Amino acid sequence: VQVTIWADPRTALPIRIEQKQPGLEIVCKNFEFDVELDESLFSMEVPEGYTMQQSQLDLTGSSEEQFIEYLRIFADIVCDGRFPPNVDIATVQRMALQIGQKLDALDLTEPEKMELGMQFAQGLLFLRFFKGEGSWHYAGDGVELGDSQTPIFWYRPEGSDHYRIIYGDLTVDEVLPEDIPQTQNPEDKASRSYNLPAYKGFDFVGSQIDTWLITNSGYIEILSRIKLIKWPQDGHFMEINLPYSEGQIVSITSENEYITWQDMGDGIFTLELNDNFYQQSEKIIKVNWTLPLEILGTPEKGYNTSLKGLIPLGFYKLIVELEPDSDFDFVDGFEGPPFIPFFASFKTPQREFGSCGLGIRAK
Repeated sequence: VQVTIWADPRTALPIRIEQKQPGLEIVCKNFEFDVELDESLFSMEVPEGYTMQQSQLDLTGSSEEQFIEYLRIFADIVCDGRFPPNVDIATVQRMALQIGQKLDALDLTEPEKMELGMQFAQGLLFLRFFKGEGSWHYAGDGVELGDSQTPIFWYRPEGSDHYRIIYGDLTVDEVLPEDIPQTQNPEDKASRSYNLPAYKGFDFVGSQIDTWLITNSGYIEILSRIKLIKWPQDGHFMEINLPYSEGQIVSITSENEYITWQDMGDGIFTLELNDNFYQQSEKIIKVNWTLPLEILGTPEKGYNTSLKGLIPLGFYKLIVELEPDSDFDFVDGFEGPPFIPFFASFKTPQREFGSCGLGIRAK
């Protein structure tokens, strides 16, 4: 565990505390000292209209069986039948709102929801207090729950010569170190897990990672990185659609070569893809574009964006960054840089997938 404390040189009081360890980063700030508090805030009396419920959570860790139940809840309930991009504590923190909404939507009594939540938390402690040899490895991003052929998690128990491998159907096997799976790029794992018949009716399908840089100029500088998963054999023209018609394209490149494009209006652009592009081993397109921040909200009400792919997508991630000496800061509970407000894999290619907040506020 690495702890960094920033203190006021005049008072020696802390102004920021950072704690970092594998899979977890905690930042404490905005301290207030010697604040007068009402004694009633510390009362242990049960408020009127409430009843006390008792639960037990073993904070010393959890078993493999409890961790597997954690994986099942994450895939089956939270992510609609597919495993999440990651299962670490940072991912749970980013998805806390989604996790809470999914649990609340279940047709369960409050005690049953609490019990389910406790099972989820207990399983997470397997990673929080990991007791195996070396590091654990997760490769389940986008894998369908029930996939008996795909390993999603493996680790080496303390004092063991073998690794334990958990598969997509949550069965477990033991293998020697030389037989453990090879890790893959997250986008490759996502594309591998999709069922190609689901692409029927789509000429182009890809994965997209957006990096949104919030600038002091009032504009967002956006890099949309598209990796094609499916494309037509003879398709030399590809249409992209910016989420907002106010967006302005700056450049479109592939392997540092410019791609010719034509503005069709209303945020629609046609790209001309030459033979060199189709000869690339990885067909990656980088779209640089800008968007006025003011169309997404106000400093008083916050900023929210529609989530739309430039083409039909099987995977999407949004990353928000602030430029140095920014006029903005991340809201409480959303630490950066970078801040990842949204990521998802889709069984069937999608172009629209809701909306989310950018997690920023004016200083």
